[in-house]
Amino acid sequence: MRILVISRSVFSNSPQSIRFRNLIESWRANHSIKLLTFKDNINVNSDFYRQNEIFVVKKNFFTSKIAKSLFAPRIQNRTESNRAIGLLKKVNYRKFFFPDTYIFTILAIKKKLLEILKSSHFDVIIISGFPFSFQIFGKHIRKSGLFEGLVVYDTGDPFYGNSSVSTQGLMHKLFSFKYENKHLSYFDFIVVPTERLKNHYERSFPKLKNKILIVAQGVQMSESQTSQSIPLQLEKVVKLVYIGSFYKGIREPYKLFEALDGDSRFLLNIFGRINPEFYIEQNNIKYNGEIEYSIVNEQYQKSNIVVFIDNFEGFQIPGKLFEVLVQKKPILFISGDLETPSKTYVSNISFVFVVENNKKSILKGVERILESYDNIDCSFDSSELSWSYLAKEYLESIANEI
Repeated sequence: MRILVISRSVFSNSPQSIRFRNLIESWRANHSIKLLTFKDNINVNSDFYRQNEIFVVKKNFFTSKIAKSLFAPRIQNRTESNRAIGLLKKVNYRKFFFPDTYIFTILAIKKKLLEILKSSHFDVIIISGFPFSFQIFGKHIRKSGLFEGLVVYDTGDPFYGNSSVSTQGLMHKLFSFKYENKHLSYFDFIVVPTERLKNHYERSFPKLKNKILIVAQGVQMSESQTSQSIPLQLEKVVKLVYIGSFYKGIREPYKLFEALDGDSRFLLNIFGRINPEFYIEQNNIKYNGEIEYSIVNEQYQKSNIVVFIDNFEGFQIPGKLFEVLVQKKPILFISGDLETPSKTYVSNISFVFVVENNKKSILKGVERILESYDNIDCSFDSSELSWSYLAKEYLESIANEI
């Protein structure tokens, strides 16, 4: 199969980037793959860059690192000399652009896409669902008259009904509904990772009912993780690990910090890009910064307990959940009040200890893990979570619907 992938980035550690990086790597063995992405987001020193055919376009100011450094929300610079920039950083400038700031890059990508379609033939074009402005390309490809194959939109979140705080206004709901209702109709298939998101699209846009396919988020696994279990060994200082990000109002760590505060029995290692608002001075919390995706498994295996903080609401099962499940370690699953897809998924997994996001429940969950540590069965069948399995299922699902 000849496939063109259009994605904002495949080199970062964001869920969609990880998804397409691994799918492309798996597809490349048996298919012809080309990628259209932003020049600013590529890593020219990576094996992925050297091994794949990549077309690039430049970002503009509003999607550049310069704009992000000037206007990045949530990060405040309180120094006297940079007070003006600090004030700008309090304003989330992205909310003033619809559907997002990448709308300014559409013309450049359209131009490059037309050049590619005039010189190359494809059976399938797959478009990453973030940013949401990329939904426009379905119509653009169909109207160009240069492509007769399948056009696929792959997304982990909806635009209409998105759980992001900035999308909850009445006007946004109205415009996002009209936007998705118009543009998604040009795609042959919409690929989503969960049944819940599939149901949302079918309920919101009935005309898409026969177009939606489910392909879950996969994980990168080592050879040891394909076995049924890994022996557990508790240490004198119990090491907890959290790898990922925190988000205000969606995935917050404050109650976890409160539960561990002053307890010398525990050490919490945090890896990831953490906004300053989530930094706290605490002797048993260590911030280690970002790490390469390739060594994530190594850090999990150095821990005794893996911490997973569920999104307080949303349509997706984060790929992070599958990432922690295949570690075959006891998991402290911190949930919100709502019944999320993630919480439903782990309900019958014995080594996942679900707690509420409050100090008392978290402490009780940790004690339950310690009391039964030597007898916890962490067996888990991860065979259908590998990227190679999902990559094959992805293309077979599309082919079966033709």
